[in-house]
Amino acid sequence: MSTMTTRTRGTSQANARTPLRGAFDEIRGLNLHLLHQTTGPLAYMDATNGGISAPGHDSITLVGWTGHDITDPDQPVEHVVALEADSQVFTPSTASWPVALEIRNNYHGLTAALVPVYDFDGHTWTKVPATMAGGNYATGDSRFTDLISRRLGHYFYGAVAIHDRLE
Repeated sequence: MSTMTTRTRGTSQANARTPLRGAFDEIRGLNLHLLHQTTGPLAYMDATNGGISAPGHDSITLVGWTGHDITDPDQPVEHVVALEADSQVFTPSTASWPVALEIRNNYHGLTAALVPVYDFDGHTWTKVPATMAGGNYATGDSRFTDLISRRLGHYFYGAVAIHDRLE
């Protein structure tokens, strides 16, 4: 099994952190499918700068949510909240990186994005800091759209941007 490392601001690849520390048999989530260009001249362009949705990756695993809650959108949830039991199905791996649904409160209201997480310690995940949209999107089954709808406070249907680009 190969080990993938994250790049963080001000660190080299050699001393970057190992992303998937923890017992995989305890980690479960929803498998999400990546939407990115697969043919034509844009198929090999990587706007993610080596992110988890770069060409060659086909899926990611949603393990929880973080960010703003509709009950108090001005007070963000700092930790990653685990998914409901019926959504804890698939095991993440370096081929299907773990992500969290992040609910953001901006001047338009609440929006959703997917952000990479790492360092599972048996209870919580650490969110990869300072990520931005890399141009790719993800979709899932009805459990995914139901989770987004509950977190946003209104019906949601569609793809969600993956914020996996690091500068």
